[in-house]
Order: sequence, then C-alpha cells, then structure tokens
Amino acid sequence: MPYQPLFICGSGGFAREVAWIVQEINRISPEYELLGAVSPLAEPGAGELPWLGPDSHVEHLVPRNAAFVVAVGNPALRLKIAKEMYNKGFQAVTLIHPGARIGPRVRLAEGTIVAAGSTLTTDIYVGSFCIINLHVTIGHDSSLDEGVTLHPAVNLAGGSHIGAGSELGTGAIVLPNISLCPGIILGAGAVANRNITVKGTYVGVPAKQIS
Repeated sequence: MPYQPLFICGSGGFAREVAWIVQEINRISPEYELLGAVSPLAEPGAGELPWLGPDSHVEHLVPRNAAFVVAVGNPALRLKIAKEMYNKGFQAVTLIHPGARIGPRVRLAEGTIVAAGSTLTTDIYVGSFCIINLHVTIGHDSSLDEGVTLHPAVNLAGGSHIGAGSELGTGAIVLPNISLCPGIILGAGAVANRNITVKGTYVGVPAKQIS
C-alpha cells in the first residue's frame, strides 16, 4: 500500500515537532510520505523539514492527492489556513504520536494533532484542528470545540468544556465541570475554577481577567 503524501502548513519550531510525530508514526506503521512544509517564508533552522514554497501556491508544489496538517499555534490563523487548504481541494489528516494514550470512546475530528505523552481518558470529543501538546491530560466527559490550542502540560479535569479558538498556556488547569467560552486565553499556570463566559485573557490562581 503506497504512503499518503503529506505536507505541513507552517515551517517553525512546532512544524518540526509535527514532522517528528510523523516520523514516529511511520516508525511503528509506515503511513505517510512527508513532502515538507509550506509557509509564506522559509524559517531558519528547519533541519530535515524542507520548505516547499509559499502556501499561496501549494497546489503547484504538491500532488493533488496530498493531505495536510496545520502546525501553527495561533488558533485563528490555524483555522484560516485550514479553510484555505480545503478550498484548494486538499484533505486534512489527524496525527497521534504513538506515545500518547487514547482511551475508549474518544473522538478526534480531522486535522487534530496529539503530541507525545498526552493522555485522553474516556468519553471525550476533540473538535477539528485542535492542538494537544506534550503531556496534556484530558479527563472523562470533556469536550473541545474546533481550533483549541492546549500547550504542554495543560490539565483538563473531567467534564471540562473548552470553547472554539481558545488557547491554554503551559501548565494551565481547568477544574472539574468548568466551561470556557470561545476565544479564551488562559495564561501559563493559571487555574480556571469557575465558568468563564466573557472572551479575554485570564491569568493567575484563580484565573482573573486582565484584558
């Protein structure tokens, strides 16, 4: 069975981490032919991830049957790029590092990336184009809407709900049965101990709005 051609949207540090996820997947069970990265400009230090050219010309840079994944941390930009790729006729893949632990009745929508060391327990829904970074834990009966970014070591307790396009910083914690509205930024190490219904940036323990 031939490999699925795959290109990464983005050429920064996280794109290199995603390339490593692809390599680890292929090491266990060969699935993808990683073509390289597309982005407006090549970024220095790309290592083994070749820059193919600008994403605005991607249809001329990769085969028409190639799939894509978006390795961009900013939620709004990631969803914008995904829409552009769909409009050009490409389909997204979902990538799960072999070192992640995925329990029963966990549903991952298209374009989501799950990094090494993360644990998703049971009865969880993750929307399209979410990033679940290194060593994230997501408890039972939680849900993430589209485009959520969870930075390393985020801890979502059971029954959490994270609104679309939200971004949770490294080590942030959401306590059981707490809901965050769309577009929230929860700072590194912050603790959400109550429902947050107003879009903005929240930091501290407990988390308080600063903008």
